[in-house]
Amino acid sequence: MKEKGKFFKAVDRAEDICLVSMFALMVAAIFLQIIMRFVFNNSLTWSEELGKFIFVWISWLGISLAERRNEHIKITMVTDRLSPKWRTIFEILAALCMIFILGVTVYYGV
Repeated sequence: MKEKGKFFKAVDRAEDICLVSMFALMVAAIFLQIIMRFVFNNSLTWSEELGKFIFVWISWLGISLAERRNEHIKITMVTDRLSPKWRTIFEILAALCMIFILGVTVYYGV
């Protein structure tokens, strides 16, 4: 069981490094596009598309990282007032809804 913890820590660390690197690359590409457009009166053909693709990947990787760390934005006004048993039941229902939505996303993505 300890190896699994170490494995996921390594995956989280690699994902953190990847996200920060991709964000820096996206900012650099967009900044370069702004400089090229306003200083040199010539725009790059690839920088806008690169920024969009990186943004999509950052979003998906960030979603997976937030889910693994249980840090998604939640409205807990109702669940904070429930007993631990009912809170667990609601968390299970929320997880099932998320699995359903992810299944639909994978189905239409394929």
